[in-house]
Amino acid sequence: MIERYCAHLARLNRRPGTIYQQQRTLARLCAWIDSDDLLNVSIDELRDFTGRGLGDEAAYAEVSRLTTFYRWAVREGFLEVDPTVRLERPARKAGVPRPMPLAEVEHVLTHAPEPLRTWFLLAVRAGLRACEIAPIRSRDIAGPVLIIPEQKGGTSGAVPLSPGLRAALLPYMREQGWWFPHGTDPDRHVTAGQVSKRANVWLRSEQIPHTLHSLRHTYGTNVYRLSGHDLLLTADLMRHRKLDTTRRYAELEPDRAAAVVSMLDAVA
Repeated sequence: MIERYCAHLARLNRRPGTIYQQQRTLARLCAWIDSDDLLNVSIDELRDFTGRGLGDEAAYAEVSRLTTFYRWAVREGFLEVDPTVRLERPARKAGVPRPMPLAEVEHVLTHAPEPLRTWFLLAVRAGLRACEIAPIRSRDIAGPVLIIPEQKGGTSGAVPLSPGLRAALLPYMREQGWWFPHGTDPDRHVTAGQVSKRANVWLRSEQIPHTLHSLRHTYGTNVYRLSGHDLLLTADLMRHRKLDTTRRYAELEPDRAAAVVSMLDAVA
């Protein structure tokens, strides 16, 4: 059943990482109920499984994956009733911006070895995610624009490159294949997981309490401020579908907020 469901996800062009996470959740559920019969799971078993001491974000993700699986099972006629209909979805904590401070960004861009420095540049100057950094090739560069054949969510996208970033990428633009090949198979690109892991291990070795993804938050915050606080433009450049998502990346300027609040005395 899991294989059949994963094949369905593949037909929908879901990302390999997404399919893997779905597969692992269902495998964990099989181990939890000590059975591979996922079509005869009770609501109590599902509640015990998703409430097994996970954090809010992890539990939310588990419930989402299970809900998607069982809705598919009903549509395909394997089940008449979706057992997740009464499964409670935990509330998610509101995300907050977590940009890397300027001093640490400067340290990263000055001291990181290649290809980590370029990964950090692509995150802080173009807002790329690890899954978008890993498969870059020279053919994805179209003038001042980087084409992203498959971004988060499975759609394609594009992001403009600043002159400074484009100049920094020139050594890689001479490459015909993957910019960042897999360590054991040059015909494949490095995985997104390895990009994140190697970058974050280096950051910890430098005593920097942030992650590669923090630089995407820095990108979003910088774009928001430099654009005159244009949230729509920031959302477009970050390739977000919802403005609420962008709000979790664009950090408020405390001084600007204080200045606005101070003017309230004159109007009310």
